[in-house]
Amino acid sequence: MSDYTERVEHNLKGLEAVSSGICPGCQECADTWTDGDLEHLKDEWPTGGFCDEGSFSKQGCSVCGNPLGNTLFAWHAILDGEIVHFDDMCPDCVMYLANGDEPEE
Repeated sequence: MSDYTERVEHNLKGLEAVSSGICPGCQECADTWTDGDLEHLKDEWPTGGFCDEGSFSKQGCSVCGNPLGNTLFAWHAILDGEIVHFDDMCPDCVMYLANGDEPEE
């Protein structure tokens, strides 16, 4: 395991079904994308009509722990049977979770 994958594994411990992007079952995403209409988000989700382009933040990524500012994306996980919304996944973590591609040193 690399330092990167160890950090990701440590920071995601206890979370299930971690995924990047907008979630059709998340009220916070519905508030952002459809003015709070969760049913509209669920109905339109299969068409791919919503695209999270991320936004810059000085906060850093909570998934890999990179403290540097970056473009951060929404992500979700299941904790204690509930969908939990986050807004702080860096592009490296998006690619790692989607494809297994670790960032270059």
